[in-house]
Amino acid sequence: MLQKRKLRFLALIVAVLAAGCAPVISKKVLETAQRDIPFSELAKDPMGYKGSTVLLGGTILKTDNLEAETVMEVLAQPLSRTLRPVRPEESPGRFLVVAEGFLDPALYAPGRPITVVGVVEGVRKGVLGEHPYAYPVISPVELHLWRDERRPDITIGVGVYGSF
Repeated sequence: MLQKRKLRFLALIVAVLAAGCAPVISKKVLETAQRDIPFSELAKDPMGYKGSTVLLGGTILKTDNLEAETVMEVLAQPLSRTLRPVRPEESPGRFLVVAEGFLDPALYAPGRPITVVGVVEGVRKGVLGEHPYAYPVISPVELHLWRDERRPDITIGVGVYGSF
Protein backbone atom coordinates (compact mmCIF):
# COMPACT_ATOMS: atom_id res chain seq x y z
CA MET A 1 0.00 0.00 0.00
CA LEU A 2 2.79 2.42 0.94
CA GLN A 3 4.62 1.51 -2.27
CA LYS A 4 1.54 2.42 -4.37
CA ARG A 5 1.27 5.80 -2.62
CA LYS A 6 4.92 6.53 -3.30
CA LEU A 7 4.49 5.62 -6.96
CA ARG A 8 1.37 7.81 -7.29
CA PHE A 9 3.15 10.70 -5.60
CA LEU A 10 6.17 10.29 -7.89
CA ALA A 11 3.89 10.14 -10.96
CA LEU A 12 2.16 13.33 -9.82
CA ILE A 13 5.49 15.13 -9.37
CA VAL A 14 6.66 14.02 -12.84
CA ALA A 15 3.37 15.18 -14.41
CA VAL A 16 3.59 18.60 -12.74
CA LEU A 17 7.21 19.06 -13.81
CA ALA A 18 6.45 17.95 -17.36
CA ALA A 19 3.54 20.41 -17.57
CA GLY A 20 5.84 23.19 -16.44
CA CYS A 21 8.20 22.39 -19.32
CA ALA A 22 5.51 22.40 -22.01
CA PRO A 23 6.34 24.72 -24.89
CA VAL A 24 4.49 28.03 -25.04
CA ILE A 25 3.99 27.63 -28.79
CA SER A 26 2.38 24.42 -29.99
CA LYS A 27 4.79 21.84 -31.37
CA LYS A 28 2.94 21.69 -34.69
CA VAL A 29 3.26 25.46 -35.24
CA LEU A 30 6.83 25.59 -33.93
CA GLU A 31 7.86 22.97 -36.50
CA THR A 32 6.74 25.31 -39.31
CA ALA A 33 8.99 28.17 -38.16
CA GLN A 34 12.32 28.82 -39.83
CA ARG A 35 14.27 29.35 -36.63
CA ASP A 36 17.57 29.98 -38.40
CA ILE A 37 16.55 33.43 -39.71
CA PRO A 38 18.12 36.03 -37.40
CA PHE A 39 16.01 39.12 -36.82
CA SER A 40 18.89 41.35 -37.90
CA GLU A 41 18.78 39.73 -41.38
CA LEU A 42 14.99 39.89 -41.55
CA ALA A 43 15.08 43.59 -40.63
CA LYS A 44 17.59 44.34 -43.44
CA ASP A 45 15.40 42.78 -46.13
CA PRO A 46 11.81 41.96 -45.03
CA MET A 47 10.66 41.51 -48.63
CA GLY A 48 13.39 38.91 -49.18
CA TYR A 49 11.74 36.78 -46.48
CA LYS A 50 8.13 37.40 -47.53
CA GLY A 51 6.10 34.23 -47.00
CA SER A 52 8.58 32.74 -44.52
CA THR A 53 7.29 31.59 -41.15
CA VAL A 54 9.47 32.97 -38.35
CA LEU A 55 9.75 32.76 -34.57
CA LEU A 56 10.20 36.15 -32.90
CA GLY A 57 9.74 37.71 -29.52
CA GLY A 58 10.09 40.96 -27.69
CA THR A 59 8.34 43.58 -25.63
CA ILE A 60 5.14 45.26 -26.81
CA LEU A 61 5.68 48.99 -27.23
CA LYS A 62 2.26 49.98 -28.58
CA THR A 63 -1.04 48.38 -29.58
CA ASP A 64 -3.41 50.11 -32.01
CA ASN A 65 -6.84 48.77 -32.88
CA LEU A 66 -7.89 49.71 -36.38
CA GLU A 67 -11.17 48.93 -38.09
CA ALA A 68 -10.24 45.43 -39.28
CA GLU A 69 -6.94 44.68 -37.57
CA THR A 70 -4.78 45.15 -34.50
CA VAL A 71 -1.23 46.44 -34.97
CA MET A 72 1.36 45.83 -32.25
CA GLU A 73 4.77 47.47 -32.37
CA VAL A 74 7.26 45.11 -30.73
CA LEU A 75 10.85 45.73 -29.61
CA ALA A 76 12.62 42.58 -30.83
CA GLN A 77 14.66 40.62 -28.29
CA PRO A 78 16.61 37.37 -28.20
CA LEU A 79 14.63 34.38 -26.92
CA SER A 80 15.60 32.09 -24.07
CA ARG A 81 15.39 28.32 -24.51
CA THR A 82 11.84 28.55 -23.10
CA LEU A 83 11.11 31.08 -25.91
CA ARG A 84 10.67 33.97 -23.47
CA PRO A 85 12.08 37.31 -24.69
CA VAL A 86 15.21 38.28 -22.75
CA ARG A 87 17.81 41.07 -22.67
CA PRO A 88 15.90 44.05 -24.13
CA GLU A 89 19.14 46.03 -24.06
CA GLU A 90 20.31 43.78 -26.92
CA SER A 91 17.37 44.55 -29.21
CA PRO A 92 18.24 44.38 -32.90
CA GLY A 93 15.20 46.49 -33.89
CA ARG A 94 11.43 46.55 -34.06
CA PHE A 95 8.71 44.71 -35.92
CA LEU A 96 4.94 44.90 -36.31
CA VAL A 97 2.51 42.11 -35.50
CA VAL A 98 -0.60 42.71 -37.59
CA ALA A 99 -3.48 40.49 -36.46
CA GLU A 100 -6.91 40.28 -38.04
CA GLY A 101 -9.67 41.58 -35.81
CA PHE A 102 -9.50 42.91 -32.28
CA LEU A 103 -6.86 42.16 -29.63
CA ASP A 104 -7.58 43.89 -26.34
CA PRO A 105 -4.95 46.60 -25.71
CA ALA A 106 -5.48 46.17 -21.97
CA LEU A 107 -4.02 42.66 -22.33
CA TYR A 108 -1.59 43.34 -25.19
CA ALA A 109 -0.29 46.34 -23.28
CA PRO A 110 3.03 48.20 -23.52
CA GLY A 111 5.73 46.47 -21.49
CA ARG A 112 4.30 42.94 -21.88
CA PRO A 113 6.66 40.31 -23.30
CA ILE A 114 5.31 38.39 -26.29
CA THR A 115 6.44 35.46 -28.42
CA VAL A 116 5.02 34.99 -31.90
CA VAL A 117 5.25 32.52 -34.74
CA GLY A 118 4.04 34.24 -37.87
CA VAL A 119 4.36 34.75 -41.58
CA VAL A 120 6.44 37.63 -42.92
CA GLU A 121 4.03 39.76 -44.94
CA GLY A 122 6.47 42.45 -46.01
CA VAL A 123 7.33 45.88 -44.70
CA ARG A 124 5.55 49.04 -43.52
CA LYS A 125 7.31 52.37 -43.59
CA GLY A 126 7.09 54.45 -40.43
CA VAL A 127 8.94 57.07 -38.45
CA LEU A 128 10.77 56.77 -35.11
CA GLY A 129 11.09 60.32 -33.86
CA GLU A 130 12.21 61.97 -37.07
CA HIS A 131 14.03 58.92 -38.41
CA PRO A 132 12.39 56.87 -41.20
CA TYR A 133 12.00 53.23 -40.18
CA ALA A 134 11.06 50.08 -42.13
CA TYR A 135 9.13 47.68 -39.91
CA PRO A 136 9.00 43.99 -40.87
CA VAL A 137 5.33 42.97 -40.77
CA ILE A 138 4.41 39.63 -39.20
CA SER A 139 0.98 38.02 -39.54
CA PRO A 140 0.63 35.84 -36.43
CA VAL A 141 -0.07 32.13 -36.61
CA GLU A 142 0.27 31.72 -32.84
CA LEU A 143 0.98 34.22 -30.05
CA HIS A 144 2.04 33.74 -26.45
CA LEU A 145 1.60 36.68 -24.11
CA TRP A 146 3.88 36.41 -21.07
CA ARG A 147 3.16 37.66 -17.61
CA ASP A 148 4.85 40.93 -16.87
CA GLU A 149 7.44 40.02 -14.24
CA ARG A 150 7.50 43.63 -13.05
CA ARG A 151 4.01 43.04 -11.61
CA PRO A 152 4.19 39.97 -9.38
CA ASP A 153 1.01 37.99 -8.76
CA ILE A 154 1.43 38.04 -4.99
CA THR A 155 -1.48 38.96 -2.79
CA ILE A 156 -1.76 38.95 0.94
CA GLY A 157 -5.14 39.19 2.59
CA VAL A 158 -6.81 38.74 5.91
CA GLY A 159 -10.52 38.59 6.39
CA VAL A 160 -13.70 36.84 5.42
CA TYR A 161 -14.60 36.47 1.77
CA GLY A 162 -18.08 36.07 0.42
CA SER A 163 -21.23 38.06 -0.14
CA PHE A 164 -23.23 39.51 2.68
